[in-house]
Amino acid sequence: MLKIPYVLHEQNSYPGVVTKFFSKNAKAVFLGFKDAEKYLNKTNTIFSGNPVLLHKSKSININMNNDLRTLLVLVEVKDLNF
Repeated sequence: MLKIPYVLHEQNSYPGVVTKFFSKNAKAVFLGFKDAEKYLNKTNTIFSGNPVLLHKSKSININMNNDLRTLLVLVEVKDLNF
């Protein structure tokens, strides 16, 4: 593709189609569940758990390098039927 480095975070115990497809070229795939590792062959996986908001404030501060272009994509799939 564009040779742009990226990482993924899979929050489910069974990785979805998009995670499986993009994990092949990802620098790393962070996992919410350790068991998901067995479904991602030949991938650099890191068990990190799922992010949890620990205080009442809904604002999150992410320290990022403003000189780099960054794309954050959030996807939620509820009732996916095939």
